[in-house]
Amino acid sequence: MKQFARGLVAASAAVALVGCGTSSGQGPGDGITVVTASSNPTISGTVALGIAKGTFDEAGVEVNLELGEGSQAVNTMVAGRADLTESSATSASSLEVGGKDISAVWASAGGGLGLKLFTAADGPKTVEEFETELADGCSAGVTAPGSSGYGYMLLLKEELGLDCELVELGDTAQILGAMISGRVDTMLSTSDDPALAAAVQAGEVNIVLDMAKRERITELGIPQFPDRIFFGLKRNLDGKRDAMVAFASGMKEAANLYASMDAEEIADAILSIEVLATEFPTDEDRTGLIASIKESKPFVNWTDGHIAEKDWNNLLSAAADWEIDGFDAADPKRSYANIVDMSFYNAAE
Repeated sequence: MKQFARGLVAASAAVALVGCGTSSGQGPGDGITVVTASSNPTISGTVALGIAKGTFDEAGVEVNLELGEGSQAVNTMVAGRADLTESSATSASSLEVGGKDISAVWASAGGGLGLKLFTAADGPKTVEEFETELADGCSAGVTAPGSSGYGYMLLLKEELGLDCELVELGDTAQILGAMISGRVDTMLSTSDDPALAAAVQAGEVNIVLDMAKRERITELGIPQFPDRIFFGLKRNLDGKRDAMVAFASGMKEAANLYASMDAEEIADAILSIEVLATEFPTDEDRTGLIASIKESKPFVNWTDGHIAEKDWNNLLSAAADWEIDGFDAADPKRSYANIVDMSFYNAAE
């Protein structure tokens, strides 16, 4: 299963979608182009579902979905070839500090509710076994500092007293492969990644700790905040206000559908979008996608996409301990007032 598109590929819908020509603003065309770094349904699924089910058409805006590999997605938005992209909230705020004036408009995921601590099938199966069998130390595969996965692993180490060395390995698929092969002992992740969801279904991994319930989050002292956000260049989005309000309206309805529809129905709908159909070409891939959608439901479009000031402040407070180079939670450039723009959301029907 391919988890990332190779290059940029435009998603098609029943309507004529905007291309990548330059409009009077910085972004392409009069509609909204969204570029994401992954076909993971938590990241791309709501936009794709809105295209497939016509929620953006009903709101009066043409929406184009593209996939880009890794940092290519953010670079595409910064270069003015897309209006919105998606990444961790900490990475987005670092872009602001780096001199790009951005606006965060939608919480694509958050709350920590989907986090699970995994081991390979032959490893410890409970926290108690984990602490006993790996008492002399363990290794945990993580993404780079600044990601929510890295930060949550630091927090969990402290809360559970785990003596784990953090090993940076890249994306979820690389970390999963390293754990199954025995190069690392554990990983902390949401299981909405299709490859990880398939590994759970196949019995290739153990779920040592599941934080899907809010009481578990509270017990472990996990702060609640938006992990991932959609954002774009402020000047461009302000220049497309009507289209952005319509986009937010379409996203609200698409989020409602994502929450209420059966996972198989969602999968079939988003697989009608060519770029995602290319990413999940086989029946096995479709099965993994369905499992991924099921896993994502507790935290995708967290707080219905709304980003509240208290939640943003929780993010800044937590990220201060995530070993991010140059991170200053008190930097006004990272503040809610400077980055988050809920005006489109609030104006949307």
